[in-house]
Amino acid sequence: MDTYASYENFKRRLEEEYKKYGELIIAVDFDSTIFPYHENTTCYEVIKVLERWNDHAFMYIFTARGEDKHEEIRDYCTNLDINFMNINEGHYTVDFGGRKPFYNLLLDDRAGLDFGIRALNEIMDELEEEWKCITLTLRK
Repeated sequence: MDTYASYENFKRRLEEEYKKYGELIIAVDFDSTIFPYHENTTCYEVIKVLERWNDHAFMYIFTARGEDKHEEIRDYCTNLDINFMNINEGHYTVDFGGRKPFYNLLLDDRAGLDFGIRALNEIMDELEEEWKCITLTLRK
């Protein structure tokens, strides 16, 4: 069985990467992930979890839409409370000989979106609890 097919292993890897680097790199699909492309798509949960990670992740749009649609995507994203940095360009240049940009997590309606949302929310819940404890300790 693939190591990361297990939810607990998937989440643990993300937690370890966040703790090691102090941020996550999150690639986000556009259509039906943060933009309701189909009638039955709301995108609410994805947008809310990304808002929670705004200050703790480098986020960029990773879409199959052509460059002629990038301005439309930028306009849409400007109205969200999410700091997307690029479209189809990652944070770090890692030369693996291909064109795929690096990310710790891809949020995509066709690629385990539920695992990603769940893990990001749970990790942020744990981090917020840690920060709360640290703040209370410092106040004493």
